[in-house]
Amino acid sequence: MALAFSTRGNAVGAKGQTLTFAVRMLNDRSF
Repeated sequence: MALAFSTRGNAVGAKGQTLTFAVRMLNDRSF
């Protein structure tokens, strides 16, 4: 799994994780 996501996952996954994390933080604060 790590090898499969290491190439593409690093560039796109990093931004995706930060976005989802920010959304989770906002959702947790709103509720």
